[in-house]
Amino acid sequence: MWTYGNPQPREVEAWSLKAAISWLTDLGFSSIIKELDCKLVVDGIT
Repeated sequence: MWTYGNPQPREVEAWSLKAAISWLTDLGFSSIIKELDCKLVVDGIT
């Protein structure tokens, strides 16, 4: 994904989470435990 400017840390965290989940589901994983350090992203997905 390309973007212009400097993304906010929460945006980078969300993009990396989405990429990791997509990659793991493509590999066949069905149960994924995630640990995040950005409360805004955690609150956004729960």
